[in-house]
Amino acid sequence: MEPIFISVLFLAAFLLPPFWKIFTRAGLNPYLSLTVLIPFFGFIIAGLILAVSDWNIKPQTKRL
Repeated sequence: MEPIFISVLFLAAFLLPPFWKIFTRAGLNPYLSLTVLIPFFGFIIAGLILAVSDWNIKPQTKRL
């Protein structure tokens, strides 16, 4: 297998789940986490999306 293919699989396996959760909790479409896979600029794009968007966070209720 190609080394680039292995590195993309590694990147997807370890970076997509946390970004998926961040986008979900921010009230955004979780598929935006796929922008992390864009070479060189993926983290910048994902960070900018998270920085400039409105986060639709619901207040948490206290658990007994």
